[in-house]
Amino acid sequence: MKTTLIMCRISWLMLLLSFLFYSCKYDNWQTESEKFHSTGIIIGPDMRMCPSPCCGGWNIIIENQSYTFGSLPANSGIDLGKEKFPLRVKLDWKLDTTIRCNYIIIIRIAIDQQAI
Repeated sequence: MKTTLIMCRISWLMLLLSFLFYSCKYDNWQTESEKFHSTGIIIGPDMRMCPSPCCGGWNIIIENQSYTFGSLPANSGIDLGKEKFPLRVKLDWKLDTTIRCNYIIIIRIAIDQQAI
């Protein structure tokens, strides 16, 4: 009789704990495909005036290295003409191999909300 009562209480406790753990939710969870590979700071427009493709566009610092980019992906939701600089961002990017001057192509970008 005493063993049955103990087993019953343990069963109820396990059931209660399983409901408790099932109801927990972690809001910052991201799948691998949602994570960005880099963070950066967009400094502002590149004001150099030269006939080279290395001039113009926007300046960004990624991992203490300065780069320039020409445009953002259309679906980024970021309007650089209306943003205040410096602007902290998360991004996926690659070097533009057709230009030799630290010019990059931004594949995906979002404002870094954690840095605000």
